[in-house]
Parts: sequence; C-alpha cells; structure tokens
Amino acid sequence: MVIELGIIIVVSAVILSWNIKRLLRKYYHIERKKSFFIEYVNLSHKITIWTLNVVFFIVQAVVSYMVTFHAYSYYVLFFISSGFILLTFFIQSYFEWKYSSQPQTSLLTLTDLLIFLFAALIFFQLVTSSRSQALFSLTASII
Repeated sequence: MVIELGIIIVVSAVILSWNIKRLLRKYYHIERKKSFFIEYVNLSHKITIWTLNVVFFIVQAVVSYMVTFHAYSYYVLFFISSGFILLTFFIQSYFEWKYSSQPQTSLLTLTDLLIFLFAALIFFQLVTSSRSQALFSLTASII
C-alpha cells in the first residue's frame, strides 16, 4: 500500500511541477534547458555540487550501515536523503540566480524545491500517522 501511495505522490508532484514550470516559462519568458541533466553555471558551481555528491555518498553509506547493523530508524535515511536533495536544489537555484545569464531560471529550481519539500512532507506524514491505515485502505479500494 505504501508503494502505491508513494507512486501517486510522485506522479502528482511531477505533473504539478511540469505545469507550474510551464506557466513560469511563459510568464517570465524563460528558455528551456537544452538537456535534462544539470547544467553548471561556472566551475565553482560544478565543484560545489560534486563535493556535495561525494559527501552525500559517504554519509549515506555510513547511515545505511548504522540503520542495517545498529537498529537505527530508517526515517534517518529519509531525512538525510531529503535534506541533501533540498540542499542541492537550493545551491543550484543560488548559482542560477547569482551567476547565470538568465537569473529567472532560479524560479524554476525553487519551484522544484518547494514541490519536492511538500511531497516529502506529505509522504512522511501519511506513512507515520495513525490515520494512514484508513487512507491506505481507502486508496486500495479506489484502485
């Protein structure tokens, strides 16, 4: 049941993000990115993102070990992963706003940041609340 709920939240967040970004592009006359992958604004941006990725990999490995062998809650993994994703979005948005030729693109990244934050909070709240069992059964009966 949790997997279906997670899929619904992710699909809803992607659709919402796509629609909001489309409206922002139209309103602020923002060009589309040429590729799906991250485009670094300058060398400092590239070094910052790669350093963050290496630190994330090391921290994730240590926390995974702690969760697996020392009975820590798996929520720790959720919060650390969410935190690193939000930090990456924030750094991307900052560099786009400060050093890019089109500072309006930072609005698109901030939109992704906020939508990811709300989706993660909704998912965490639904999974951990005692009322989520009723929602899971309701979702299962609908699907």
